[in-house]
Amino acid sequence: MATNEGHTQALGTSSEKGHTQPEKRVPLSVAPVDEAHARPAPRSDHAPYGPLPAGRWTPPTRYLSSLASVRLPERVPSLASRSTDLLSPRALAVLVLLAAAVQQMLPSPPVTCIGIDLGTTFSCVAVFEDGEIVVIPNRAGQSITPSVVFVPASNGSHAVEPFVGDSARPTAAEMPGTLLYDGKRFIGKQYDGARVLTESVGLPFDLTPEFSTTRQQLEARLKLTMGGQPLTFAGEHIGSMIVRELRQQAEAYVGRDIHKAVLAVPVGFNRKQINATREAAELAGLEVLRMIHEPTAAAMAYGLHTHADVSIVMVYDMGGGTLDVSLLYLNNGIFEVMAAAGDNRLGGQDFNLALLQHLVREVQRRLPEAEVEGDAEVMRVLREEAGCDLP
Repeated sequence: MATNEGHTQALGTSSEKGHTQPEKRVPLSVAPVDEAHARPAPRSDHAPYGPLPAGRWTPPTRYLSSLASVRLPERVPSLASRSTDLLSPRALAVLVLLAAAVQQMLPSPPVTCIGIDLGTTFSCVAVFEDGEIVVIPNRAGQSITPSVVFVPASNGSHAVEPFVGDSARPTAAEMPGTLLYDGKRFIGKQYDGARVLTESVGLPFDLTPEFSTTRQQLEARLKLTMGGQPLTFAGEHIGSMIVRELRQQAEAYVGRDIHKAVLAVPVGFNRKQINATREAAELAGLEVLRMIHEPTAAAMAYGLHTHADVSIVMVYDMGGGTLDVSLLYLNNGIFEVMAAAGDNRLGGQDFNLALLQHLVREVQRRLPEAEVEGDAEVMRVLREEAGCDLP
């Protein structure tokens, strides 16, 4: 009964004006509280927990003798330290493995953002899913999509829909129209008559200057004729069609609508070119969360930011339309561009065109009487030999 008396005394016997009040005993039953949250209260002589509040559940009398034999520590540690002190190293290891297994079993958060590389000749889209980067295949099952738009010829009776990506080139071989490509070379770039004259050689469309009210500068526009009427496209308009195609591929892959994206841009782009690329994504219905340089994206894709012994990295990007070389400095997991150089007319497509011109000269030298460039069938064969897919 000593244990009962000590427990009851903790509940409190008060004196007022020298008179002792009769002690108040708490019934050994569940008081009218939420049963879902009712649990055995700690011992009242546990100083950090304070006295046992009235109206709570109290342990039955037959358990008090066993509770009195429990040896309590002089100082009650925190919950975190108590959990580690009471568990053996093997039990902790089991708990860690169990938590990791449960985490693997939980479903991944839904994909709400995609990464887009809008290239000169090819583009691609990827998502971060289940801890891995997945490059989404297009309708043809390819990981890259041609940055090409085909605009069919119109007779004026009805509007025509352009063909984008893999369907553009086969359609251009079957029906009349204009194939638009190399839009990235002119996106957000200030118009230069001499340079545009050089870059427009061999293109199936014309380049015309037009003032951009957004960037307050003269820019090149891709010009074609449809139904007897001139039609112009800005570089960001061509880019928006390609980005929309990539967005549809991503939505079909993840099974939900996507409205956010991160875009990679060449390190040689100025602020106006970057803004024009952002506008292309916005025209496709995407909110651009961030623009990152292509060399930085490449370094992060290889996980170089996770290596402590890496501080300076040189990245070269041999693309279809440009060659970029960048020197990056890694500072606390953040890449800073120290130096960059590049040429937007020194990509894989330019190599193929140079090889095509060489083949034309060789055939013309061996067959002086033949008109090589005027023969469409001969030029088609030479393009295939040179690896040139574009007319």
